[in-house]
Amino acid sequence: MWAQQQEVILMNEIASFKPEVIIIDILLCGEDGRDICKKIREDSNYNAVILLLFSASPKHLLDYKKMEQMGLLKNHLG
Repeated sequence: MWAQQQEVILMNEIASFKPEVIIIDILLCGEDGRDICKKIREDSNYNAVILLLFSASPKHLLDYKKMEQMGLLKNHLG
């Protein structure tokens, strides 16, 4: 229940703020930042938002296959 409430709050904040870039940690308390990014990507209103993932754990950043399967790898640099 808490995670669902947090997701609603997050999506409402994104809708009201309309960010161009979101920087998010992969390792979050209770949720994986990649899952949050996937939810953001699934909403067509936010296709232009650049999502930057970071982590203190290199193994999470090197898991390109999982991120690709989640549709999170996109080159915004042209």
